Amino acid sequence: MSTLHYTYRALQPNHIRLLHLDVGASDELHCKISHESLDSLPSYEALSYRWADSNMTEITVDEEGQQQRLPVTVSLLSALRNLRRHVREKTIWADALCIDQDDTSEKSVQIMLMGEVYRKARRVVTYIGDGDAYAQSAIAMAKKMMEWARPRAPTSSLSDKSKQQYLELCTHLGIENNEWTVDPHPNPIVQSIQMMLDASWSKRVWILQESLLNDSMIMMCGPHEMPWTMLDELGGLLSQRKLPRILNFSGLGREDKDKDAGSARTIRRMAWLRRDFKSMALIDIINATHHLLCFDPRDKIYGLYGVLNARNEAQQCARMEMEVSYQKSVADSL
Repeated sequence: MSTLHYTYRALQPNHIRLLHLDVGASDELHCKISHESLDSLPSYEALSYRWADSNMTEITVDEEGQQQRLPVTVSLLSALRNLRRHVREKTIWADALCIDQDDTSEKSVQIMLMGEVYRKARRVVTYIGDGDAYAQSAIAMAKKMMEWARPRAPTSSLSDKSKQQYLELCTHLGIENNEWTVDPHPNPIVQSIQMMLDASWSKRVWILQESLLNDSMIMMCGPHEMPWTMLDELGGLLSQRKLPRILNFSGLGREDKDKDAGSARTIRRMAWLRRDFKSMALIDIINATHHLLCFDPRDKIYGLYGVLNARNEAQQCARMEMEVSYQKSVADSL
């Protein structure tokens, strides 16, 4: 059987591609790609992940009896492997594979549909990376932190209580305290939590559509899942500066605390927008999202498109009409 490079077929209007992952547990990943109408979509999950990966590999696409090869980043391949099931096919939408990245005309059309793609997904999966050997324990610890923190009212002054609270937290988590010294080798499980709260995945402009248009969201670190609601709570605990002060006794320096608090604020901002954006004024949405990043500055405009139309629909306003074109300058895109 010959092996060819996969060639994208043209999409019909109002259609998208979906990726169907074959069952299996091996390193080799096989899939099929289908064309589906937005008016009659099967159940699927929309995948959000880190784009910043220059390492490339390939997956096998079964196309009309032929095995064809499709380039994919190593980070996306890892996400697909962890999403793949062992007993039945899994259907995924991932922008890098479901949109022909070499066809600027198709990209322009598909970007206008992305809000609907995220809204109609069964759930949105944010894949933050493979994690490490402590990822599962870190998620379990994060859950215990939430159990410990919920009965305690937030306070802006913790200096007199930190030592006692640290002891309580260590007892609750089943870990040893370190006599209040700064450990040059912090608890690896705590470090794993820091990795999961790294802000880089949450500062992309496309997280607006990923997180605001679908109420069912999870974060995946390797094969381990964490509900977005729990991530939001952990972010709240960190952004109040409560947990960083306590964990400082277990070896977290100021630089790490500040970074984590900043990441937490980003996560909390998304939670606030998710709750209120449908009733917000346009200028308030822009002010709340101006810090988000993208490779192409035009995406700062296009990333808001689906969100603003969802807001307009909720406010019974007319839909925005916009021509998405990567041939236009930034100024002409406005």
